[in-house]
Amino acid sequence: MNRQSSRRCLFFDLLKGIGISYLVLLHLIIWLYAGGDGVVSQLRSESFNALWDAGVFLTNRLAFIGLLLPLLAGITFYLSCFTKKPSFKSVARRSLFLASAGYLMNGMTWGWTNLLSWDVLQFVALATLISYPLLKYLSFPARAVLLLLLSLPCLYFSGSFPFASLRDAYWYFAVFGDIRGSHYWPLCPWFSLFALGILMGELYLRHRKSVFNLLPAPGIMLMLAAARQNAFFPAIQKENIWGASVFKPSPFMVLGLMGTALTVLPLLAWILGKIPRLRSLLARSFVLTLGQGILWTYLVSTVAGFHITKFIAGRVTMTLFSSAVWLLLIYSLVIALCCYLIRYLHADKTIIYSEDTA
Repeated sequence: MNRQSSRRCLFFDLLKGIGISYLVLLHLIIWLYAGGDGVVSQLRSESFNALWDAGVFLTNRLAFIGLLLPLLAGITFYLSCFTKKPSFKSVARRSLFLASAGYLMNGMTWGWTNLLSWDVLQFVALATLISYPLLKYLSFPARAVLLLLLSLPCLYFSGSFPFASLRDAYWYFAVFGDIRGSHYWPLCPWFSLFALGILMGELYLRHRKSVFNLLPAPGIMLMLAAARQNAFFPAIQKENIWGASVFKPSPFMVLGLMGTALTVLPLLAWILGKIPRLRSLLARSFVLTLGQGILWTYLVSTVAGFHITKFIAGRVTMTLFSSAVWLLLIYSLVIALCCYLIRYLHADKTIIYSEDTA
């Protein structure tokens, strides 16, 4: 068998693995509690409500882990363009695949009446199509400025739904979002994070690591600005945890997410460069495996996890203890299934991580 080599950055894959692990756990908590639905129509037993409270807490206090996925998608896209030099045709084909996989996942998970719900894979597909011409035809300063200019209106419309007469148009869901909370990850504001991911990937990979290592300074300032506005954590609606309050946050919360990324990524790269033993340990972890195959983790965990939790929730009397046990069992099963699938798909690839992470 001919083995293909794939060059990757360890801390990028590690952060993707952490992010998707968090989302899998959060999804399972919500689905197990709600009996297979993201909207809670009635509360269950008093002891079981503690699990729901835990899900709300995880969403609120740890939201930055999952909400940084658009930024990590931007880094991944830049890394792909930097190493593979894809043509527009191949990028368009990849985007079509991502969007199609997202729509198919909708039908297989939520039912075919929800086939056209706008979600994260459709967002990434559209964001890559928008960004590719900038990476292909513009130099670094020019594309950095243009990405910034494109990000500003995304931030401006972050917490609002303009042009009220157009709110039922499908393109509106993709650009501005859905005030009813049935469509997710609109360009406003998430393209701004995707664009920042592209710029951070460029700073790291194109020999500008001296600048990359300075990013925590502005990052901390952005985090403090978000905290000062009481906007560092999203406003969670307990009855509808997937509501517009999460996917249409205030601009200051988005700035806080940017600050978190600017702070955490350089620090993690520095730590991995300084502690080889930690690097070696993480390179063999299941979290890294999930990061390497984040697309398949997302698809499998969503489809399989939803139907497993729906089956269990409809047949088992839940208490706090039993729900915790079932949650652990389902989470372990889903993660093991994803890891096996990713390692099978990567069996003919040799993944090479750069030793220079400092």
